[in-house]
Amino acid sequence: MITPSLEARRAAAPPRRPARFPRIRRKLLIALVAAVVAVLACELGFRLLGPALGVDRGELRGVRDYVCEGRISEFASTAYTVYRRPTDMPGINSLGFADEEWVVAREPGVPRILCLGGSTTEGRYPFLLEQILEKHTGRDFEVLNAGISGWTSAEVLVAWFLSLQDFAPDLVILHLAVNDVHARRARDFRGDYTHWRQPLRTPEFSAWKRLLVRWSDLYAWTQTRAKRPNVLHVTTNRAFELDPLVHENRLDAATAAPFRRNVASVGESAAGLGADVALMTMPLSPAPDQSTILRYGAAENDRILRELAEEHDWMLVDAAAVFAENPELVEGEFLDMMHLSSQGNFYKAQLVADRLLADWVPGLDLEQQSR
Repeated sequence: MITPSLEARRAAAPPRRPARFPRIRRKLLIALVAAVVAVLACELGFRLLGPALGVDRGELRGVRDYVCEGRISEFASTAYTVYRRPTDMPGINSLGFADEEWVVAREPGVPRILCLGGSTTEGRYPFLLEQILEKHTGRDFEVLNAGISGWTSAEVLVAWFLSLQDFAPDLVILHLAVNDVHARRARDFRGDYTHWRQPLRTPEFSAWKRLLVRWSDLYAWTQTRAKRPNVLHVTTNRAFELDPLVHENRLDAATAAPFRRNVASVGESAAGLGADVALMTMPLSPAPDQSTILRYGAAENDRILRELAEEHDWMLVDAAAVFAENPELVEGEFLDMMHLSSQGNFYKAQLVADRLLADWVPGLDLEQQSR
């Protein structure tokens, strides 16, 4: 048998097909360019139509602050009270409170009331209290709103001794109960709350996500739909563990001692400086919810406020009891377990005003207020 030569076999072989890889690469390149153009078109269209679609530029800035800068735009970190409101935010004074600018100098003859607390104070009740008192007495009042969302009695205590006492109020109103319960739920409880509270910190995001959020309005807008942690979450120690009693809907009674101490310390200091003191319990929504332990702890702290008022002969505004006894009055006025609508805050302010008009304003010595 004669074996064909190599040249003969090559000549008899069918022709090779041209390589397909260049064609595939071209298709991939075209698809990639088309995708980029589509994304850019979507981004441009979103930016052009944003105002018509009701896109909130403030929300976009908030997302960028959070993801790119590690800041919560509604709050600023501070050295001694963990956080406050940013002083460059509209409606925030130089001390970080949601109020007009305060001055230490007193206006003669104008009673000054300082309201201390968390978000339930930061709301409208101090503003409404001032209006109600002025309407019923025909005289001027100065009501200072020193409430900040999420603050416990620990932050209130520090703020009072470091700055707020300098404003020499005639009356100090403390409205606290719920926020301290978060610290009381923890295993290995410490009286200064450092087992639970940490400096304001936000999560670290990938470089790719930061890039997208920084340069794409469309992507940043999609992140506004996601639930971002509130200030309570980002100031809670990541090693936080629940006390086993919480699973039984109970709290260790000993963990209530710092709340009593903190409130008593502020009240005693204020009284020692010549101010009157009022304590207000925390009304809660009658609607059932999953916050059983918060209700349990708030009820204990309300009981402490009642006891302190009796022990020190301080005024008590038992808003929790009044709201509970008159559910028809506040039906539909709770926005959640503890926060109220404008009308609900008006009811709360009216309760405070009624007590002050009955037991405080008539006996107020206005000649002493130039101190």
